[in-house]
Amino acid sequence: DQAAASMKKLLADSANRTNRKIWTIYFDAVRKQYEQGNEKLYLKQKYDTAQLFNYTRQLFEVAFQYDSVETAPDKKGRRDFEFRKGHEYLAHIRSNLYNGGIWFLNKKKYPDAYKFFDCYIECASQPMFKQRNYGEKDKHLPTAAYYAVYSGYKMKDPKATLHHSYEALKDTVHYNYMLQYLAETYMLEKDTARYVALLNEGFKRVPTFPYF
Repeated sequence: DQAAASMKKLLADSANRTNRKIWTIYFDAVRKQYEQGNEKLYLKQKYDTAQLFNYTRQLFEVAFQYDSVETAPDKKGRRDFEFRKGHEYLAHIRSNLYNGGIWFLNKKKYPDAYKFFDCYIECASQPMFKQRNYGEKDKHLPTAAYYAVYSGYKMKDPKATLHHSYEALKDTVHYNYMLQYLAETYMLEKDTARYVALLNEGFKRVPTFPYF
C-alpha cells in the first residue's frame, strides 16, 4: 500500500511522468494489492469486495497510462514496448471490470458502475489490446455499453449517457430502453431535433413500448 501511494505521489510530478521504473513499481504494487484481496476472498476471509474491484480498475488505468509512456519515442525515435509483453495478465482479469460494473450497478452506485463499464469498453480501443480485437470478438461490448448508458442516464449526466450510445444500440435486447434513454437525454439537453427524431424512431420500431 505504501509503495503504491509513494509511486502515485512521484508520478504527480510531471518530471517523473516518463520514468518507466516508477510506473513498473506502481503497477506491481497495485497488482499485489489486487492479488492479496483476491486471495482473501478465495479463502473466504473477510475482505472489502468493492476495494478488490477498485484495484482491478486501477490496474487497467495505470496500464493505459504506462502504455502511453511507452508509445512515446525516445530521443532517437525508438519505441520499446516492454510492458505490453505482460498484458496477458490484464486480458485474463478483464472480465472483472464487467463484473465490478454489475456489482456497483446492483448497489445503485451509478458513478462507480459507469467507470467500470467505461474502462471495460475502453480496452477495445487501447493499442495494447489491439491484437485481441475486442471490438469484433467481444460479444459483451454492446451490453456493457448499454449498462454504461443506463448508469449515465440514472446520474442524469448527458455526456456519460451519450458517450457509448452508438455501441449500446447494437444491444438488441435493450434497444427499446435505449431509445427512451436517448430521447429523454436529448430532451434534457433541449436538442429538439434529435428528440423528435428519436420519438419517430420509437413510434416506428417499438410502438407497443410504454414510453412511445
